[in-house]
Amino acid sequence: MLAKMDIDQVYPPNYIERFMSLVDEYKVVGPLIKDRWEQSNFMPLAFKSYDGMELKRMNISKCFGVCEVPYPHTNMFYAREVLEKVKPPWYEAHQTEDGLDRSNHVDYTFIDKIHDAGYPTYIDFQTEVKHG
Repeated sequence: MLAKMDIDQVYPPNYIERFMSLVDEYKVVGPLIKDRWEQSNFMPLAFKSYDGMELKRMNISKCFGVCEVPYPHTNMFYAREVLEKVKPPWYEAHQTEDGLDRSNHVDYTFIDKIHDAGYPTYIDFQTEVKHG
């Protein structure tokens, strides 16, 4: 299993234990991330599409428990079998002249590779993480 975590987020108790049990069933699963994206308001980062330039938000009002989300954000947990089927490189940061661009600090092309390998991606809406 591989777990990605941001150091500037606040995690609930038993976070890792919860996802260790969920990854067995869902293979690629992470928490609901909330971050200040639009007008400094905390927004849920769950997206229905990504075209290489723009992310389109999902309507998450009907999501309870663990739901499939085409483009989750960060802090995902990956089962080993997923990584064995996805061709490297597993992560490709896209550099701009002034460093990493905010819109691509999450590698959405990696998520496309996961989908191409036949795995959906999920968010556990019961576990919420905010940037600190």
